[in-house]
Amino acid sequence: MDAVVWVIFTAGEETLALPRADVRRVLPLPALSHPPGLPHAIEGILDLAGVAIPVLRLDRLFGFPAPPPLPYQHLLLLSSTNVLVALLVDRVTEVLRGNTLVTPLGAGETFNDCVVGQFTHGTKSVHLLSAERLLNKHERQALSDFREIEERRLEQMRSLA
Repeated sequence: MDAVVWVIFTAGEETLALPRADVRRVLPLPALSHPPGLPHAIEGILDLAGVAIPVLRLDRLFGFPAPPPLPYQHLLLLSSTNVLVALLVDRVTEVLRGNTLVTPLGAGETFNDCVVGQFTHGTKSVHLLSAERLLNKHERQALSDFREIEERRLEQMRSLA
């Protein structure tokens, strides 16, 4: 297998990874806005230079136990999805470069086939996510609609200031 660069992170007790090409930026967790009516899987809205970005909680999306609050969590701003979104993760632990033997998972083994494989790194089993498959078509559309509403709200708030 060709050398791939992975962004490895934790969410609760799980160790997960995304291809580096799917991650636009890793950000420290800033203050998020919490407008009324947020869907359960959204932690809040990141205002990134006037662009409203929904922040998804992987523990809620995957049904993991909620981790205790951590003082220094990270956001992964994704670059490969059809809708602009960030993932709230406990911590990005490393960027792994090199040849990694990935064991693919078969179709239908995870929701929306969002876990595409796994590999071993040290003593941990790392589950490889597909950014494109984290959300289904209807969820992506709902997030896109929600993002547009929030951008209009942010613009209205800026015009009041």
